[in-house]
Amino acid sequence: MLAPKYHDPHINYGLDPVRERYLVRVPDSYAGNVPYGLVVFIDADEVINDVPDGWASVLDARQLLFVSPENGGNDQDRDRRMGLAVLGALGDDEALSNRPQPSVRCWIFWRSSHGRNVGFYQPDVFRGTIQNCGADFYRQVPTVHATSWVSTSGRPYGTFQAIDEEIVKAEQVRFVLVTGTNDFRRGNILDIFSGGFAKEGF
Repeated sequence: MLAPKYHDPHINYGLDPVRERYLVRVPDSYAGNVPYGLVVFIDADEVINDVPDGWASVLDARQLLFVSPENGGNDQDRDRRMGLAVLGALGDDEALSNRPQPSVRCWIFWRSSHGRNVGFYQPDVFRGTIQNCGADFYRQVPTVHATSWVSTSGRPYGTFQAIDEEIVKAEQVRFVLVTGTNDFRRGNILDIFSGGFAKEGF
């Protein structure tokens, strides 16, 4: 297994790769002699049986491998979810033994809930993060569109802890925030985008 350059206290690196289960999808065109990119998908659910609808043709066209862990849903601890993401990107898997180094093209797609900020904690592994139906920033942003900054569990929503060193390292990461008209977090995401990521130049 490859080792991350940075070790961050927010991430659980002690997961056993023998015990953890992942859905792995490799395009039929993959032969190992041409570098493919990698998408690590963290879903809100505990079990994923296939790639999301409509993704297969895009993964094939863009020459992207796909990895998604089981038991990594919204009910799991934040440090475990991020540990599963790192393990999925760097873990030793026979089918992916010739995959590219993560710095080439490794993205993480995060659907909902906590742990989305892994791009700040592990910028050596993830070239970019796609955050869907939720977003966080390392400081509170001005409220323009949001109607509440309380999570569904009653805790403060939208912020995470990051030290200056983590923030500087994350400047090399690209961040994509996804929302839609029926997303109950749409206002929060718009505020986090405008008052956080865009304002700070990410």
